[in-house]
Amino acid sequence: MPTPDDFNPDMQIGLTLPLVNGTNGYFQSSMTHLEQAKHNLKNLLLTVKGERPMQPELGCDIWKMVFEQNDDTIEARARLHIEDAINMWLPYLSIKALRVVSSFTEIDKCILHIEVEFFLTSDPDSYESISFDTNSFANF
Repeated sequence: MPTPDDFNPDMQIGLTLPLVNGTNGYFQSSMTHLEQAKHNLKNLLLTVKGERPMQPELGCDIWKMVFEQNDDTIEARARLHIEDAINMWLPYLSIKALRVVSSFTEIDKCILHIEVEFFLTSDPDSYESISFDTNSFANF
């Protein structure tokens, strides 16, 4: 069930990604908890573990996998890394569906295509999704 804040047009929940100028302040803001959760998940999956000062465990290890061999276990290991990161850092999210598909480029680099459908544990009737390839963030 959405929170009362989700219906308050004067209440911003957080910042959206990428950071851009907002219409009512310095940065564009999200207006619902589900929208903010989507941006939090993007931020978590884009962060490489060890990248954030004072938070060496924040992030997801899928970026290390880009340079690994594409074997029978890479998709399952990527799913495990994503699930572990969400469970650790975003416990208010539940995964509805998680798909990982691996492929190789002509220069022998592994690309992971990742799709995550999720919902707030407090509102299982509303869900959101993100998808991206580890070689491109243009649509992420």
